[in-house]
Amino acid sequence: MLGAKLSHVTNSHVVLAGKKEVSGRVVVIGGGLVGLEVAEYIHGMADHITVVEMLDQVAKDLGQLRNICVMESLYAAGIETVTNAKCVEIKEHAVVVDRMGNLEEIPCEFVVVAIGAKSRNYDNIITYCKENNITTHVIGDAVRARRALNAVAEANEVARVI
Repeated sequence: MLGAKLSHVTNSHVVLAGKKEVSGRVVVIGGGLVGLEVAEYIHGMADHITVVEMLDQVAKDLGQLRNICVMESLYAAGIETVTNAKCVEIKEHAVVVDRMGNLEEIPCEFVVVAIGAKSRNYDNIITYCKENNITTHVIGDAVRARRALNAVAEANEVARVI
C-alpha cells in the first residue's frame, strides 16, 4: 500500500500492545474484529476516529451478540465507519480511499493498519520437537489468524486427546 512506511502509520498489534500512542484524528484501516478493537481501545486518546472497511459493513467477522455490543460501543463513542471503501494511498495528513469508484480523502494525523493478520512460521520449533521426540500440537493463531474461540476449541480437543 502506497504510504504504508510513513512515520505516522503503525499496525494494530503495536497499538494494542501499548507500544505506540495515537492522538488527534486517527484512521483505522480494517473494520473487522481487530480494527474495531483498536478503535475502541484508542477512544479517549484520539479526537476523532474513522474506521475504513472495504466490505459493505464493519464487524462482519464478529458473532451476532458481540456485533451488537461492539456497534453500540462505536456509536456511543462517536466512532465513524466508512464502508465500501478501499484504501489506495496513505499521505502525510490523509488516507485516500476508493469508494465505489470515487476517490475520497479522509484527514488524519495517525493511521493504524488492522488488516491481513498472518500466523507466524513455527516450522523450526516443530522440527526441533520432532527431532527430540517432544510431542507438539499446533493450535489457534499458529494455524492461521482468527478468533480466540477457535483456539479455545482446538485446545479443548487437544487436551481431551492427551
